[in-house]
Amino acid sequence: MVYDVIIIGSGAGGAAAAYQLVQSGRSVLLLERGLPLPKDGSTQSVDKVLKQGIFQNREPWADKDGRTIVPPLEFANVGGKTKWYGAALLRFSPREFGADLAHQCPPWPITYDERAPYYEEAERLLGLRHFPVEADLQRIV
Repeated sequence: MVYDVIIIGSGAGGAAAAYQLVQSGRSVLLLERGLPLPKDGSTQSVDKVLKQGIFQNREPWADKDGRTIVPPLEFANVGGKTKWYGAALLRFSPREFGADLAHQCPPWPITYDERAPYYEEAERLLGLRHFPVEADLQRIV
């Protein structure tokens, strides 16, 4: 079969890109090297996930010099790393689109208000629930 687009990785980025492309009439092949995660609660076990590492990918990689390495905390599963960071999807705040003169960073070429409809669509599609920002995070937002 011939596809218009092949996307490697089914995490938040790959899935969002695939969705938009399919909605625009493109044929898309979405590839993922991992399997679906179990739904038995084992992925919420600190012991199993971090100490035993039962969901970690142990496939060796080659670094830029050709040496074999096995990266720590590397996962391969349907849904990508999105499944492992608590599924917290935060919007950038309006001020983050502005210039940061202290670090000599120019503003983004788009504004928060221009991005807002895309945030809203993603939140609707993903079925996100809104809740107040936690106190510790509020200090950095």
